[in-house]
Amino acid sequence: MSIELRRFHIVGAVAGVGFLLAGCGSSDRSPPAAAGPLSFDGTWTGTATRVRGPERDCPTSIPMVLTVTGTDIRGEVRSPRDRTVTTSRFDGNIDATGRIAARAWYGGAENIIQGQFEGARFNGTVDSNYGCFSTLRLTRG
Repeated sequence: MSIELRRFHIVGAVAGVGFLLAGCGSSDRSPPAAAGPLSFDGTWTGTATRVRGPERDCPTSIPMVLTVTGTDIRGEVRSPRDRTVTTSRFDGNIDATGRIAARAWYGGAENIIQGQFEGARFNGTVDSNYGCFSTLRLTRG
């Protein structure tokens, strides 16, 4: 009888501990929110600077402005002589990693714009079907 009584106490103790542990797992607290995508919203300005291509077909520098709203980009190519004059516009999107790829028509050529947002900078390239290749550097503001 003593053995059965001990077994009863042990089973009861194990069941009680299990009940207490089950209560620890259930919580009214929700898990912490996952970090959302980085926001690149705002205006980014800078210049595409020629790296390769003939001078007569490829401008030395081309001012550009990107306006970012969420994952949408509205781009403007500005005149090298007067930065207030917009010579071309283009649209694009940003993926979850901050990369963009867009197509802009200016200077009589199709230009592929690619790059990556990295903190307060945008680093990219512009490659045209005329053989012009430029680096593109933009900063916020």
